[in-house]
Amino acid sequence: MTIKLIASDLDGTLLDEHGGISERTKEAIRRAEKKGVLFTFATGRMYRSALPFAQELNLDLPLITYEGALIKTSHTQEVIRHRPLPVDLAKEIITIGDQEHLSVNVYVDDEIYVHRETEAVQDYSRMVRVPYTKVDHLQSFLEQPPTKVIYIGEEERLLRLWGELKEQFGDQAYITKSTPHFLEFTHPQATKGNGIQVLSQILNIKQEEIMAFGDNFNDLSLLSSAGLAVAMENGREELKKEADFVTSSNREDGVAQAIEQFVLSE
Repeated sequence: MTIKLIASDLDGTLLDEHGGISERTKEAIRRAEKKGVLFTFATGRMYRSALPFAQELNLDLPLITYEGALIKTSHTQEVIRHRPLPVDLAKEIITIGDQEHLSVNVYVDDEIYVHRETEAVQDYSRMVRVPYTKVDHLQSFLEQPPTKVIYIGEEERLLRLWGELKEQFGDQAYITKSTPHFLEFTHPQATKGNGIQVLSQILNIKQEEIMAFGDNFNDLSLLSSAGLAVAMENGREELKKEADFVTSSNREDGVAQAIEQFVLSE
């Protein structure tokens, strides 16, 4: 199997427990690129939150961000694809989040908007290193389609809502979990799997030439769109069952280990 493109999730996968990229991982990516292998991110994060990591690695490919809702180049800032949520649907999702007393983040033009300034919102802002803007009322503020909506809350409540809202909204939205405390809503075509398919078509790369890394539910579509699907040891059991290979955890340079084994040893 010849790998031509590697796509990696960020949180819990490429990033270590300190939220950075280890030197071993950077070196493995650099060596893979010297062999002609392309590397990019497929993340639920905002574009502006993922971009500093792309700049750190000097990546020159489009980044798959917001679960695939926004695909945008890292150097020229060219938008390859943007699939936002319809405004009316987003407002309905916001209303349900408010009724459930959850923290709700809304993303417009790569900015975070909230109308309840909670500790969860503050923690999220620190994690992604992006400030948020508080508005009086999200429903009245929202006039253009948002790229994504997120609920932040307790895992059990979000798991219940995940099941209920998938039934309620059907194919109107893609609903997924990226961490135990996030429930994410994007356009139905905005999945990491669709994102990597769009990118691979642009690059003229076949599915069997793609290696993908992930750790959570939102990575299932990404791994299913790759020829070599790699799950992290720290990942969800559901993902490990679907993967071709389970590498070490993000604390143990799992991405680097798999690149060394499958790409650099050839």
